[in-house]
Amino acid sequence: MENHFFELPIYRCSEEKYSKELDELSKKIDLNIPYLKGQEKETEKIKTDLFCRFSHGYVYNEVIGWIQLYVLGNQIRGKYYFEVNPYDKRTIKKRLDKCIRKKQFECIGKAFEFSVYENDSSDEIYLKIINQINYLKEEKPFKGRIIDISKLEKISTFVDWKRLLKDLNPYNNKF
Repeated sequence: MENHFFELPIYRCSEEKYSKELDELSKKIDLNIPYLKGQEKETEKIKTDLFCRFSHGYVYNEVIGWIQLYVLGNQIRGKYYFEVNPYDKRTIKKRLDKCIRKKQFECIGKAFEFSVYENDSSDEIYLKIINQINYLKEEKPFKGRIIDISKLEKISTFVDWKRLLKDLNPYNNKF
């Protein structure tokens, strides 16, 4: 039995890179749709409509995977989900789509696991989680992707990690 407690999004690219891509899109539209004399309003509406059609918000639409954190016994584990090829769900999609439409995510496998011991403090447990995630950033298939830990960092000072492990442990082992 797994007890999930947090999910971390994995992004195709950084927010800064995405912003640059939107700037390039806007320039491309401006270059390809010339202004017609006397029809400035209509031309501007066409450009705006095109930009809206091919752009989207970053936070939810650029996600290509998830790392799900959970407790199993005296371990914290992470399993990862990636966007898969809809025609062959066993393979991670080679060309990742921009935008969320028609994305399908499947569990690919275990990203990490580590044991927690009785003498580990709450801060040490949190640092182990962060270290595991930072290590993943250099491993395939995570390398070059953005694992967003900002929400985890924000709540970390409010979480009693030892208590969380004790309460979510399906085997009720001591910590």
